[in-house]
Amino acid sequence: MGRQDLRTHLGNLLQRKMAPQPRRQGGEPGTPTGEAGPSCSSASDKLPRVAKSKFFEDSEDESDEAEEEEEDSEECSEEEDGYSSEEAENEEDEDDTEEAEEDEEEEEMMVPGMEGKEEPGSDSGTTAVVALIRGKQLIVANAGDSRCVVSEAGKALDMSYDHKPEDEVELARIKNAGGKVTMDGRVNGGLNLSRAIGDHFYKRNKNLPPEEQMISALPDIKVLTLTDDHEFMVIACDGIWNVMSSQEVIDFIQSKISQRDENGELRLLSSIVEELLDQCLAPDTSGDGTGCDNMTCIIICFKPRNTAELQPESGKRKLEEVLSTEGAEENGNSDNKKKAKRD
Repeated sequence: MGRQDLRTHLGNLLQRKMAPQPRRQGGEPGTPTGEAGPSCSSASDKLPRVAKSKFFEDSEDESDEAEEEEEDSEECSEEEDGYSSEEAENEEDEDDTEEAEEDEEEEEMMVPGMEGKEEPGSDSGTTAVVALIRGKQLIVANAGDSRCVVSEAGKALDMSYDHKPEDEVELARIKNAGGKVTMDGRVNGGLNLSRAIGDHFYKRNKNLPPEEQMISALPDIKVLTLTDDHEFMVIACDGIWNVMSSQEVIDFIQSKISQRDENGELRLLSSIVEELLDQCLAPDTSGDGTGCDNMTCIIICFKPRNTAELQPESGKRKLEEVLSTEGAEENGNSDNKKKAKRD
């Protein structure tokens, strides 16, 4: 190819390059459909800038959202920390309250002698049942679980009421005074009765009068008009009544009280009491404790009995005999003195 032909070919190429490129229908200006030209390069330069700006805007928005989320999470964590700390404080307060309640319960459930100290009147006491006969009236006062029973034509008539902690009236008073009754029926795990003289350990509520304390000495009083049907009465502590009922004791005494000995005299009441105690006494201590408690019993007959115990004068000199004997001795001594003077 010659120089002229080369120039012509280069010119055509240059013209072809400089000629405007056709647009695609519906396309945007500067968007090529064929090979990339100068317009394509300019468009491609603009697109990255737009994309880049959008990327940074999105990244900035995302960073703002991330910061907001971090702030929210910090606030939530602070709230959670505050809530957890409040919960911890509440739990500590609850624990302290429970410990205080447990200490109070332990103090309430303490019984006399647990601290190793024994004080008369504080850790000791007694029940009391008292009977007074005035004319035809029988007046009985009782505080505790000892009992007085009258035989009325062979039937048991209770003249007292056993004061036990599980009784509804007694239980209400014990709780009102700040006490408790355990499952085995004991006040604060100690006494198994609700009224007694002494036992001041259970009478320390300064806001209540004596009769409203956990253990009260206030007695119940009953009055009975005696008739010919009333034969005798029995006064005994709970060691008897834990083994035998009121009617069983009356039946036992009734079967013995009319018996006579080999001399034809009625049995002594003291011998009947001894036999009654032997009847209630447990053969050994391997049981549940029934028959192992202390036992006290008195039998009182309302009518005279023809027994030797009602005739104490048989073994004693009468006052008249003593006076007459002393008078005779004095007379004899005076006569002897007169004789001595004569001599």
